[in-house]
Amino acid sequence: MRELAILVPGLVLGIYTMLFFFYMGMNRRGAVASGQIAIKYYRTYDQGQEPERLRVLTRHSANLLETPTLFYAGLLFAHASGAVSPFFLIAAWLYVAARFAHSFVHLGSNNVLHRFFAFATSLVILLIFWIGVLVHTVGALA
Repeated sequence: MRELAILVPGLVLGIYTMLFFFYMGMNRRGAVASGQIAIKYYRTYDQGQEPERLRVLTRHSANLLETPTLFYAGLLFAHASGAVSPFFLIAAWLYVAARFAHSFVHLGSNNVLHRFFAFATSLVILLIFWIGVLVHTVGALA
């Protein structure tokens, strides 16, 4: 049962991502209702331009679907290979924390240097996680 603990950080990040998409949808609906953007924009995403706040939300939605997919895959590899230890659990939670920090900056001040630092931190943690899974898997084969 303890092996399933490695999946919890991914479930938390996945739920956050889905909640964010609902939030973005509500913001888009509000922008259309208030006349800030025509609904036809969303037909092909090329007839007009989203207001800046919606552009940030749209870009952030892409961020939540890019490197986190490698995180989800890494969690599955870790689980399948039995790489469940405090090291992997801490790394997984640190990755989630770094992604939340990235969201906080991106959706708040949107300071590019702070946002990049949060992103780079999450990427380094993810790389360490993947290398750890690789080392564990290769070691198990020996």
